[in-house]
Amino acid sequence: MKRILLIFPPQADPTMPAQPLAALQGYLKQQFRDLEIRVVDANVEAYDYILRGTHLAGLYEQVQKNRRRLEKYGLNGQEDYYRALGRVEASGPHVIAAVDWAKKILRDKTAFYDHENYYFASSIVTRALQLVSAAHYPASLDIGGFSIPYGIDRLVDILAAAKTQNRYLDPFLTYYRDRLYPEVESFSPDMIGISMSYPSQVHQSFILAREFRGRYRQTPCIIGGSMIPVMKEGLPAAEPLFKWVTAFVTHEGEITLAGLIREWRRGGDLARAPGIIYLDGGGKVRETAPQYPPDLDLLPLPDFTGYPLHLYLSGQTVLPYSLGRGCYWGKCAFCCQDILSRAHPRKKSPHTVSRQLRLLKEQYPFSHLYISDEGFDAETLATLGDIIAGERLGIRWCSDARLETSWQPQTFARAARGGCVKLWFGLESFNQRILDKIGKGIRQSAVSAIIRDCRRAGILVHLYCMFSFPGETREEACATLRFLLENRSIIDTAAFNVFRLHRYSALYRHPDRYPIKLLSPGPEQEFPKDFPYETTAGMTAEEARRFCYILREHPAVQPFMAPYVLSKAHILLLAARNPGYRDAILQMAQAIKDRPAGYLPPAAGNKSKSIRKRAPYPGKINICRFLCDPFAGGKEETGGETTGQTPVDILYIPWQDRHFALPGAKITFPR
Repeated sequence: MKRILLIFPPQADPTMPAQPLAALQGYLKQQFRDLEIRVVDANVEAYDYILRGTHLAGLYEQVQKNRRRLEKYGLNGQEDYYRALGRVEASGPHVIAAVDWAKKILRDKTAFYDHENYYFASSIVTRALQLVSAAHYPASLDIGGFSIPYGIDRLVDILAAAKTQNRYLDPFLTYYRDRLYPEVESFSPDMIGISMSYPSQVHQSFILAREFRGRYRQTPCIIGGSMIPVMKEGLPAAEPLFKWVTAFVTHEGEITLAGLIREWRRGGDLARAPGIIYLDGGGKVRETAPQYPPDLDLLPLPDFTGYPLHLYLSGQTVLPYSLGRGCYWGKCAFCCQDILSRAHPRKKSPHTVSRQLRLLKEQYPFSHLYISDEGFDAETLATLGDIIAGERLGIRWCSDARLETSWQPQTFARAARGGCVKLWFGLESFNQRILDKIGKGIRQSAVSAIIRDCRRAGILVHLYCMFSFPGETREEACATLRFLLENRSIIDTAAFNVFRLHRYSALYRHPDRYPIKLLSPGPEQEFPKDFPYETTAGMTAEEARRFCYILREHPAVQPFMAPYVLSKAHILLLAARNPGYRDAILQMAQAIKDRPAGYLPPAAGNKSKSIRKRAPYPGKINICRFLCDPFAGGKEETGGETTGQTPVDILYIPWQDRHFALPGAKITFPR
């Protein structure tokens, strides 16, 4: 065994590299000097292939055919789809002409930071992916996710998606045919490893595994990643998957994959390989015990060799980096990270972090780092700041973190001096009773002081909020919203999610401690991650979903969600250059509302006059009155363009179909 191919399949964030394969490549190169390794980030390559004017032109023809077919044979309940086709058809020629320009802008280290260029380029990409989704309806693809009408919790759906491979439904199949499969054929691997880290990668992983097994029957195909622990209990009943997959990696991949390679070189006895699930010679699914988790200080530097750094849709390279593995807190009732991490929490020593960051800076042209851990304590992140400042590495970074009282003005100052740009905190609720039920270990009285100290140090703040934790009332949910609105001058962004009952969470294991009744999952659900439930107190799940839906559409909340910024990597880059990027983009959108139809800002690569001529920019931008009560539902009134003062300054941007409260707007919510 001389050649191993490592693939990161669609769909994931195409604005920065994924770390799992870099960690595997570094370890395998350390263990096997004679091993030839090729890493293929099929995710970013697929986005680059799809977001081309020539490819979109073919999809646009399909959209026109679909619309004409509906008009000829009747809508038959597909009114929403017909409207979606109409929207993308209206903007299609403009998008087709501008999409290659938009990619150049997002990859240009100068034009990316011009807010006008960035806004238009991100809008073009957003609309282009809407065109892709309409052409492959009911599939849906954007920067943040991908779905097709096959579930990932049922074996029958996974098998159907992999066997059918409908190119009219799956936008990635043409990329596989034209680019990926020829590349794999030319490399002729002796082993193929697939990283399945997100739910959006499940179907694509098995599509690739089935295709590779058909093409290379003697080549073992291994699937690992954080989705395997989620699916682990259902794998013994999923024997058909083992026709395509040789083994599933159940724990951390470095030692397991190295063990598999050694066993294959000895003759292929999978029973001796650590931490896998496989099908033995008698047709029975078996699992081997994992080895000890690796000491993170002994692991080599992540190796990004082979990653197409020029293809990521970001103005500068943002590299992911991990300070440790597992969650050191591990007490939140809704979370299952202790299972997903598959080992006890560990972190790298400051010496290792310092050495690795110096080596990364020497090998790769980057100055921005995304700390990819679930969240660290204040002292660890402050120490990271000390290392970067002391070594004069010139790195700007962001990270998830815990809201805890160990955050003091001096710890924020240390992180800021070392390049910290933004911290993503898990608030969940601004109600002490709910915080105690969750097990967050947060005092409500300390939250305001912590985020103010963070902001005073020059670090932007993001807050994760969760509604409908079992027992939460409507009034308690509203308290969280009011806290955000009253502090929006110091909160950069926020996320609003509805509680979901995760398998392996403490709440699932001990439902008797909460006002909740577990329901049985649907029939033939071999891989359920989220379980159905009913609450016996507080809001129901349906009430919470309605609450969140109205909340997300409200103009006062839209700036918190930053829908005009494509990814965390972009937030890091834009905020590092200008902490007021959010308000600057909104004010820019207000300033361009009177630009002529079809306008595109001057930027690198924008020399084609045909972009302006082929189709108008779809819609003008209006100031409008928005009367909406997020607590009880409401109605939108858009009276068209106005020139006088309005009670609330609201910006409606048809290109993104969003309403924004302009910076400084005063919005009152009922108490």
